[in-house]
Formats: sequence, structure tokens, C-alpha cells
Amino acid sequence: MAAVLIAVVVALLLGHFLPALAGWRRFGLFGAWLAALEKPRWLSALQSSRFGLLLGIGFPVALAGVLQYALRGHGYGLPSFLFAVLVLYYCWGPRDLDRDVAAVLDASDHASQREAAQALAPASRPVRLSGAGLVEAAFQSALSRWFAVLLWFLLLGPVGALLYRLAALVDDHQTGVPLSPMHAAAVARLRAVLEWPVAQLMVLSLGLVANMDAVFHAWRDWYREGARHWWWLDSGFLGPVARAGVDRELADDEYYDPEDGSEPPPMLELQDAMSLLWRMLLLWLTVLALFVLAGVVN
Repeated sequence: MAAVLIAVVVALLLGHFLPALAGWRRFGLFGAWLAALEKPRWLSALQSSRFGLLLGIGFPVALAGVLQYALRGHGYGLPSFLFAVLVLYYCWGPRDLDRDVAAVLDASDHASQREAAQALAPASRPVRLSGAGLVEAAFQSALSRWFAVLLWFLLLGPVGALLYRLAALVDDHQTGVPLSPMHAAAVARLRAVLEWPVAQLMVLSLGLVANMDAVFHAWRDWYREGARHWWWLDSGFLGPVARAGVDRELADDEYYDPEDGSEPPPMLELQDAMSLLWRMLLLWLTVLALFVLAGVVN
């Protein structure tokens, strides 16, 4: 467990202090693999079904799992550690969230601000240049760029991080390979399964670093308004919850008064959202460190 914590910290430091390395995160080989599966007729038929993800995503993940297992217990754990750091860094992002938020905040005109906001938002999802739209985009991007990769890395190791990243790439249509409706629906379902527990933990984290009362009420109201059940694999609650946490924190800091119907400045909301996301990430690392200490004690 201590090696896992060190691997996470090393990957975060590499991303923060050596942003030029982000160009190494290329998934062209994965796209070529998916395209190759479409050429043989018998494989193309399988790819068109809901079981297409077993080959398209499952095979690369299985190879990573074999390598992950083969490296265990060799070289005092150093090869396994390096492999974990490389895979985690490879699956992180792939764009830097800090830089995308800074680009929106520093934009000099409306056109460049809209372009930067679209780069901040998850792929193929339109974003509004309002405070609420930017906050939602930041939190949804943090889910896919940071927290989902981190949680599945902690649970399954490099295999978990790679599984989520490949599923997200295919679901966001970033591989350049068109999918059949059944295959696309299966990948979307897989991604929903992987993201739902992450989003729930993000809500809990946001409540702990911001205002638990505001966060809990927004989470509960989202389920009540749509007559939804909490166990449904729908992470749509994350946006309203994020807005509630940001608005309450800005109101508590007296940046605006919600009683008179005013709204905080959009850029201030985005800046506060990024601050909250960093605090949430630090909370996750703190909890992980506590688990490490508990393991040492035991």
C-alpha cells in the first residue's frame, strides 16, 4: 500500500512539474487496434455486438494484467513500481486540468474564452460560459481526468487505471473508429459502472471540504426531483452538487448575497471550483496515507 501511495505522488509530481511529458499520452496504437478488429469479417460481427468491448478493451487490459502479475516479486518490487507509475501517468488526464482552467480564466476575449471552455469540458460535451456551466465542466473533467483513474488504480492497480481510460476514450469517440449502436451502448454502460462510485465519493469529499449541509441537500434534491433511485448508475447529480458547494462557499466568504437574488461572477466560481477540486484530491491522498499508516501499525 505504501508503494501505491508513492506511485500516485510521483505521477502527480511528474504531471505538475513536467507538463511537456503529457505529449507522451498518445493512444493512436489503441485506435489502430480497434480499427484492425473491424477488418476480418468474423471479428467485425463480434465487434458490432455488445461483446465487442471484450476484445477491443478487454484484450489490452488483460495484457497489462499479465505484465502486472509477471513483475510482482522481482527486483525488490522496483519493476512493478515503475510499471505502476508509467501506467498511472499515461492514463492521467490526458489534458492538464490546471492549465485548461487557467486558459479560461486568462482568456482575453469572448471567442478565446469559449474555445478554452470547450477544451476544459469533457470531450463532445457542450459547455455554457455561465458560472454554473463552468463549474460543472470542471467537476466532470476532474471526474474523468483525476478521480476515476485514481480510484480504479487504487482498487485494481495499473489494470484499473487502464480499463477506465480506454473505456472513456472509446465512449468519447476519441479513437477515430466508429462503433455500432450495441457496442457503443455496452461501452457507455461500462463507463457508467466505473464512474458512479467515483462520483458518489466525490460528493462525500466535497461535503467534507466545503459545506456538508448544502452538498447533501443538493444531492438529495436531485434524486427526489427526478424520482430517481440512488443506486441507478447515473452520475448526473455531480453538476448540481458541485454548484451548490461552490455557491455556498462563496456566500459564506461574502463574495455575493444569495438573499438578494444576485449570482457570483462566473470566473470566481470557476476559480473556487478548482480550489475545491485540489482540496478534494488532497483529502483522497490523506485518506490513502492513513490506510498506509494503519497497514504499518497492523
